[in-house]
Amino acid sequence: KTWNFMLSGPSGSGRYSSRYDIKWETSKRYADIILNSDNYLGLHGSYFAADQDSYLTEKQRIEDYTSSKIISHRNHYLRFNPFKIASQLEKAGFNYDFSVGYSGLIGFRSGVANKYKLYNFQEERKSSVTEIPLLFMERDSHLENQEDTLDVIKKSLEVVKVNNGCVSILFHPSSFLINSEWFSFYEKIMKLCCDLGADVSGKLTD
Repeated sequence: KTWNFMLSGPSGSGRYSSRYDIKWETSKRYADIILNSDNYLGLHGSYFAADQDSYLTEKQRIEDYTSSKIISHRNHYLRFNPFKIASQLEKAGFNYDFSVGYSGLIGFRSGVANKYKLYNFQEERKSSVTEIPLLFMERDSHLENQEDTLDVIKKSLEVVKVNNGCVSILFHPSSFLINSEWFSFYEKIMKLCCDLGADVSGKLTD
């Protein structure tokens, strides 16, 4: 099972805007496909969500138009304010975040191969939001030497296994449409996970 993060809109033009609106019929249809197949739906926070503190508004837009409770979040371009994100996501009612990772590198950006509680710097305490670290995000360069990329991923996953850890792996749906090689690459990564005994049910617990 997979976690699927959708932008809520409103849509706009430009690289940093939302590319679609959850109110669109096609968007609601995609959300229905995700939920009806027993997969999971989360908020893909907008690029400016941290600046505008709009997480709650964006979350409510998705909940209103999908009739689904949203508990997880990943920010657009993996952008967030590390000193504010825990407080902002708590206030918006999120339980989980998937934003902490590298956009181009494979590995543990926070130095942790397991889920952990974010720190609320605003109130100087451990927050209620659980971070699921991002291990890998697909980029075209990863296809140039797939064996080397898969080897690095495998070694990283072995670290996760040794620590009985939990991480996320990110693929954008558009990548599969742009380059069909991503299908087989995705399958190879999933096989690595399963061969190592990973739980790929998508179920989250604290």
